Amino acid sequence: IRKSRTASLGAMMIIFLAAVCALTPVLSTHNPTKTDYRVRLAPMSAEHYFGTDKFGRDIYSRVLHGARRTVGISVAAVAFGLIFGIPFGILSGYFGGRVDAISMRVVDGLLAFPGLLLYLLIVTVAREYKLVGFWNDLILVFALGFAFIPEVARLARSAALVESSKEYVEASHII
Repeated sequence: IRKSRTASLGAMMIIFLAAVCALTPVLSTHNPTKTDYRVRLAPMSAEHYFGTDKFGRDIYSRVLHGARRTVGISVAAVAFGLIFGIPFGILSGYFGGRVDAISMRVVDGLLAFPGLLLYLLIVTVAREYKLVGFWNDLILVFALGFAFIPEVARLARSAALVESSKEYVEASHII
């Protein structure tokens, strides 16, 4: 097996990011939300690695906690897109005919909207309910994952169509 330097570097970066996110409570030096007006806008130092903001909050701790939340939302959004996109695409490719035509027109309709516009539409509608905390994150996961579903469905459909045209599938139909 030939090793790819780019893939190895990417794997190391992902492992590093996962380790940092998992160890955030240990690596964090201060409470990310606690204000301390005595150290407002302090430059980088041994106590505050990235300095402090205008409210005296430690920027290093805020970056770590923000990265943890962002990575969690991103992984959940990709999982949401895969969980719904793969079965949709495979079933479309498997049944073919009218089912395929109708389902791919739905996918084409979703792809006609730019992903960012679709995301903003979902988030704007959800903001009307003034959700906070976990529910706000859930809406972000849904919006990002929903924008990812059409691309995954197309890819899964094409894989199903390629696989269904192979010789062993045709041989099983003949038998």
